[in-house]
Amino acid sequence: MQAIKTVKVPVHYATTGRKLNVLEKLTARLTLGVALWSKLIEPNNIRTRSELRSRILEGEVKEETGLSAGFVQCCGDTALWMWQSYREQHEAWLRKLKVAEKRGRGGKRWVERLLRREPSKPSTNGSSGKVPIWFDCRIGRLERAKSEDGKLCCPHSHFEEGRVDDTPAQPGQIPP
Repeated sequence: MQAIKTVKVPVHYATTGRKLNVLEKLTARLTLGVALWSKLIEPNNIRTRSELRSRILEGEVKEETGLSAGFVQCCGDTALWMWQSYREQHEAWLRKLKVAEKRGRGGKRWVERLLRREPSKPSTNGSSGKVPIWFDCRIGRLERAKSEDGKLCCPHSHFEEGRVDDTPAQPGQIPP
């Protein structure tokens, strides 16, 4: 069993417009990467990470988005997780539907309700239009700044090779 803790890192109010622009473009490209992976996962029937790591598929996404290999892998992991979750939900829904259909006449209303509640396939256009990405060591980390005040910052990879941007986190809103 894998436990995952989700942390939203609020951006400091004094962050420069350039850094915010880089973050906006980065999240937009990551969302595009997840959408491209999602389009490749279904027709190729990819179910495991080893199948996902095909150099041909990874190259297609990397070329289309212009992201580094770490970002492309994170996008692929996110898309694979979305599809695995959908498959689990759909299998559970099918089991419930079979039970309802076995009930005969008494289960007719239940079948109708279940048919309306069929899980939908994963899509990348959520309420905010962006997909949350698992933030791991391939992309960046949350750490204390080297300055005297020791504020939290989030160094993350940049579009350019070998370049790292430090985005300061909002003080007082970071979980301990």
